[in-house]
Amino acid sequence: MQKIAINRCFGSFGLSGKAAEMLRSRWSDCPKYLDDLSRDNDHLVSIVEELGDEAGDLLSELLIVEIPDGVDWQIESYDGIEWVAEAHRTWPTRRKKCTGLRSSKAVLGIVEASADKEMGYE
Repeated sequence: MQKIAINRCFGSFGLSGKAAEMLRSRWSDCPKYLDDLSRDNDHLVSIVEELGDEAGDLLSELLIVEIPDGVDWQIESYDGIEWVAEAHRTWPTRRKKCTGLRSSKAVLGIVEASADKEMGYE
């Protein structure tokens, strides 16, 4: 099984000072930035397992997820809450004649039927 460290609360993936220090002391080639560290790194995983709730910073609740060996995975997130998903191909989709102005108005709830007709969204 592959082990992967993820964040399970709103915020972002981050290590506590204690976890970061342990990582640097155990791994001489530790990257300077957390974004450069693979989430399945053995050093990272062992520290998160060892420290438990103390591994994450104030905006993190770290968890180790186990997935089958050989799965091509990626981390997906929403508002900082992360999960591990099997990697697959994805393409962007958009409506014909979609504009940022129309999208902004829709969010604000002020799009009128006549504006839709003018922009070809009937």
